Amino acid sequence: MVSNHGTGKLRGFRAYFPKALKFFDLKDDRLAPIVFSIVLFANLLGIFLQGPTDGSDIADKITPSTIPLYILMNIITKLALSVYLAACIKEMKGEVYSLKSCVDLVLKRSLRILAASVVYTLFTTVLIVILTLSGLFYLAIPILVIYIMYQFNTCYIVDRNYGIIASFKASRKVTSGYKWRIFVLTLIFTVVLIFISMMILGVFVTSGSALIYSFVIYFMLSLFNMMNEKLIALLYYDLEYGAFEIEKKLKDDEF
Repeated sequence: MVSNHGTGKLRGFRAYFPKALKFFDLKDDRLAPIVFSIVLFANLLGIFLQGPTDGSDIADKITPSTIPLYILMNIITKLALSVYLAACIKEMKGEVYSLKSCVDLVLKRSLRILAASVVYTLFTTVLIVILTLSGLFYLAIPILVIYIMYQFNTCYIVDRNYGIIASFKASRKVTSGYKWRIFVLTLIFTVVLIFISMMILGVFVTSGSALIYSFVIYFMLSLFNMMNEKLIALLYYDLEYGAFEIEKKLKDDEF
């Protein structure tokens, strides 16, 4: 089992992109499809909340009666993705895991996972609102830095059982000196996925069915969520344990 801590070392884009695309590639071949199905189901609730047949803004659809469903949708998505994240990290560390063990782990730490997610989301949202209202667009860079700095908080909760504050501190520490590289890797990954998604969505635009188009959007969103979570797991592992551990493990597997 890997025991070194904070030996950060990132690799090139080509080392992450193929692995992130193959988000289903786990030893437990049931886990990724089950998590994906749950995430897709949670995202599909948006079709009923948003109303796919009109072009109104989603904010216009948020009413006191739909807020609990929105909250439930986000809770389900976050916990399901955390189960997948835990499985990815455990597999890279060479630990034995199963769907049940990962679910049990996430449920035991669910309050911390959700609380950290709320803090992270609210903090970045407030900064974005301030940026938009003030017109001080030079603040965009600090916001991106903060977003990248704390994005591994869930990893520390599921992997090292850290508390909320400790997870944010650890995420800030492990990204020190790597924020720009993480930003570039994430940006390229996102742009490529958006390009692929636009090509796929373009095929369904001619269908004339708003329901089908909405379904495809949420299906692609679910795929993006899974791939992004795999990317976060890969980056976290390299930053926390060192990329050389993965390379060593791959070489050992060849013999």
